[in-house]
Amino acid sequence: MTPRSLETVRLLIRPFQEEDADAFFACCQNPNLGNNAGWAPHKTIEESREILQNVFIGQENIWAMILKDAQQLIGSIGIVPDPKRENPQVRMLGYWLDEAHWGKGYMTEAVQAILNYGFNELQLSLITANCYPHNKRSQQVLERNGFIYEGVLHQAELTYNGNIFDHLCYYLPNICQPAPQDYDEILEVWEASVRHTHHFLTEEHIQFYKPLVRDHYLPAVELFVIRNVSGKIAAFMGLSDELIEMLFVHPDEQGKGYGKRLIEYAKDKKYMDKVRKRAGIPGVDESIQKYANDEWKGKENEQETLRQFVRQERQIEFYLEGQRFWDLRRWKIAEKLDEPFLCWNIEGASVEEFFKAPQPNMTLTNHFYKSQYLLPISASELEKTPQIIQNPFY
Repeated sequence: MTPRSLETVRLLIRPFQEEDADAFFACCQNPNLGNNAGWAPHKTIEESREILQNVFIGQENIWAMILKDAQQLIGSIGIVPDPKRENPQVRMLGYWLDEAHWGKGYMTEAVQAILNYGFNELQLSLITANCYPHNKRSQQVLERNGFIYEGVLHQAELTYNGNIFDHLCYYLPNICQPAPQDYDEILEVWEASVRHTHHFLTEEHIQFYKPLVRDHYLPAVELFVIRNVSGKIAAFMGLSDELIEMLFVHPDEQGKGYGKRLIEYAKDKKYMDKVRKRAGIPGVDESIQKYANDEWKGKENEQETLRQFVRQERQIEFYLEGQRFWDLRRWKIAEKLDEPFLCWNIEGASVEEFFKAPQPNMTLTNHFYKSQYLLPISASELEKTPQIIQNPFY
């Protein structure tokens, strides 16, 4: 079955054709490419034509990557059955990219398109990937796309030149939205997780909350779930506007990266950036690059960084809940921390009145820095520096 074509902003991802032979050979004769992928560099155009015909042309879910502007073949990507797994709903991701185009984001762009195709159209439950320990670029591509590191398969492959290499194994579970008939199963995950972690809750508390969660809390949020290989719900998340309201993982499924995957999914859906963009300031990733301390840069997608953002969003929300224009007030101050700013009329009934300022106020340089804003704000800090939220009563 010939795969259909896909498109991204810069790439056409289409089936291979016989006319690709010259460009295919130009890419595959490079030893740096073959040694990272586990196959011998091509020596002749005839060899490339034979491999192209036997391995790539007409194969299901294997594509050529074409640079739109130049109409040039620059790589290949595909999802094929994983020989290490027997589940028919699992596919393994593979790819290679011409060395001249490394470091430009093309492979990350292509992987995102293939993941969307695999999860949304093929309805896969899991997409896996392997790479050699020395192939750092491939590891970075997988991590940027949210893949979870599974472990090392030692002495996994004997290559064409006699080397024996380990495989670094990664996987990415599908995330889908449940139906109302799944609420009872979600409630089971909630209860198991709460019993495992919320030791301060009594049995009376748990029984009190169960019907509330089932009948009121779950229908009130946008739910997303991850299912395990048996099809059972392993973890779920509830979103409301830009906030992660619920995040629970079954105790038997903890330590598999499901929580991290859900948080990254919420971030990718721009829930965590929604208020930022509405207020006209950069999103999480750009803000970290501009303002964060060096120790946080490059860690935008790490689990602890994402947890910090979730905690911060929730804490500020609690302090500002019910206040008019709280998002504007919050973000305008965050943008102007190192400059003098004007007193705002927090009782203003309109945006125009809200921004009317009778006199300049102090700067916050000695109290609060932009880099600190990207980390959780403690209650004591909010009480000590009420200018952060322009309301001394919170």
